[in-house]
Amino acid sequence: MDKEELEQKIWENHQSTKSGWRATNKLHNYLRMKSKGYYHWHNKPYTSFLHYSLAILIVALFFFFMAATITIYGFEKYITWLEGVV
Repeated sequence: MDKEELEQKIWENHQSTKSGWRATNKLHNYLRMKSKGYYHWHNKPYTSFLHYSLAILIVALFFFFMAATITIYGFEKYITWLEGVV
């Protein structure tokens, strides 16, 4: 292993210690130390992309189901800010 490969491995390991949200840092570091699978998953280069993609999907689905619920059950008459939208 040459110097560049070693530096790349060190950088990847350092990046895997970071959590997206400061509030989850302690839990993230605890799980990294206790779970081999969790540690290896967070060493993958595409992990952050998949986490953020999943978060966006969950938020989009939440809003989709909320809009569908409002439309199906006729709650729009109780929500004044929806006038002209639905």
